[in-house]
Amino acid sequence: MQASCFADVLALLTMDPQDGALVEAAVAIADGMPARAILPVGLPDRVRCPWGVSPQSALLADHRARREDASAHLAMLRRTATRCGGIVDCLALEHANHGLIGSILSVARTARLLVLGVPADIGRTLTPDRRFTDALVATGRPLLVLPRKANLVTRPRRVLVAWRDGPASSRAVHEALPWLRSAHAVRVVTVLGPSLSQAERESAAGEARLRGHLARHGVTATVACVDAQNRPPEHALMDEAGAMGADLIVTGAYGHPRALEFVFGGTTINLLSRCRLPILMAH
Repeated sequence: MQASCFADVLALLTMDPQDGALVEAAVAIADGMPARAILPVGLPDRVRCPWGVSPQSALLADHRARREDASAHLAMLRRTATRCGGIVDCLALEHANHGLIGSILSVARTARLLVLGVPADIGRTLTPDRRFTDALVATGRPLLVLPRKANLVTRPRRVLVAWRDGPASSRAVHEALPWLRSAHAVRVVTVLGPSLSQAERESAAGEARLRGHLARHGVTATVACVDAQNRPPEHALMDEAGAMGADLIVTGAYGHPRALEFVFGGTTINLLSRCRLPILMAH
């Protein structure tokens, strides 16, 4: 993989212990190039309470405490980057709470690739962290998502591509090409349900076309249609990943903003909550 393929990597931090893994991944992805990391710091405004308006002194003390916590957290992450032999510019992104999400998105849209972790409550609530969901659907950038306990410290060598013939999968594969070219093994899998629907037939047929497309880009891949055997599709995908010893999954993010799962389809949300491998994702 050429270092310039993933220049301008941006890690989105959250004051979570997982942030160390995000910085390590940013170092590995940047491959010798400088990377960035931002820690959003929401600064509350004065609010009304039963006794009037919160005093200015209390507000300033709150802001100072938040800034001190962020500064200590970023200092620890800079040491993590140095220990990994990388250069990561770790900065606090301060903004009033009411405009924090917009500020995060504005910065994220300038990156080549975003690195972020999965919130601890993903899959257990209909309203997960908006910073996470908005990064997936509103930045227009490809994402490397690290589920809980996942890490990435070297470039992936064995990659599983979860394929569904459509724009999300197509974009995810395109964004993954730098890693697919350098991988030792690439396996493209379409998971089939109990009855072969027309969409699944088209997806399975698209696998062969995808193999030819990858070959034109110097990627040798095996393709397979896998029967889910009445299980959720993400279980079949994780079994396939385990069988090949994958260290990365490439997939599209599926779903609609008004879906029951809030933003994503059930397969995507369940994969994020259950998987222990890094996931390169595009929406």
